[in-house]
Amino acid sequence: MKIRSQQDFWAGLVFVAAGALFAIGASGFEVGDSRQPGGAYFPLLLGFVMMVLGAVINFKAVTFETDDGAPVAPTDWRAMLAIFAAMLLAAVVLPVIGLWLTIPSMAALLAIGARRIKLRSWLGVSLLAGVLCWLVFVQLLGLPLALWPRQTG
Repeated sequence: MKIRSQQDFWAGLVFVAAGALFAIGASGFEVGDSRQPGGAYFPLLLGFVMMVLGAVINFKAVTFETDDGAPVAPTDWRAMLAIFAAMLLAAVVLPVIGLWLTIPSMAALLAIGARRIKLRSWLGVSLLAGVLCWLVFVQLLGLPLALWPRQTG
């Protein structure tokens, strides 16, 4: 078997692995049915779809020729670390400093990972992401998220 597209091959393997992890994680819950889905219904369905998609991508990677073999680009570790740090920051500080200060903090960490971002872009992303998060999570879903820092005293 000759891999004709390295990028597609590795992407397909990541999809298959992620889908398998979703399916394994869902195995401890009840599946239910379409009328009354259980806790495993959506993760199991998502895992199955991801595995099928990964298999299709892998089939394409070994079947169809690409111009340059689509080599895998080097990993931008700085960007990956910034993404991980932003998610960790959100998990830790959201309950303490609130949504309106967490979102700009996350955007600042992501800007560090992006390397080339202007202040105006950072402000725009922060404002848009904050408003969308407030709209979806607080207004539409009704989650009790703190919007501002806690008052102590």
